[in-house]
Amino acid sequence: RRVPLRRCESKDSVSWAQLEFAGAAPFDDFARDHVLNRKGTGVASSEPQLFDFSIWQHCADALADDVVMPKWFPVDLYTQASAVVHPVTGSASPTVFLAAEGTFSGLHVDFLHTHFWMTLCHGHKRWRVVPRDDLALLYPRYLCDLNPCFPTGLDEAERAAV
Repeated sequence: RRVPLRRCESKDSVSWAQLEFAGAAPFDDFARDHVLNRKGTGVASSEPQLFDFSIWQHCADALADDVVMPKWFPVDLYTQASAVVHPVTGSASPTVFLAAEGTFSGLHVDFLHTHFWMTLCHGHKRWRVVPRDDLALLYPRYLCDLNPCFPTGLDEAERAAV
């Protein structure tokens, strides 16, 4: 099974989260060549990533039985929404994200106000959340659609505010 890949190559990208399409590869080859065999190698940030890939749509035969809702959620939203394809992204939850150490995405906004939870299986990830009322301070540009792109990242914006 081939999976679509994305990579963050340019800070000037107008793609959502600065993630550009980077072709496709068989899942096993991608995981082996770009994730598992890159651990601790100081991987470049532009390595391809598997981004928002629907388990129900594409991997149900292999993964669906292993995706279990944590018991602390009172309502299993994944089961209720699993068959619903999102009208904008074309994806259905739950989805898989897989990337090598050192990869990232650019500053982005969840303009659809989706409700999700994320599990980090290995490694570490830095999440930064900005209050909606502060969005204008990041100088969003609406070039293609409702997804803004940003001329600067949060680190640069914080330095400029000081």
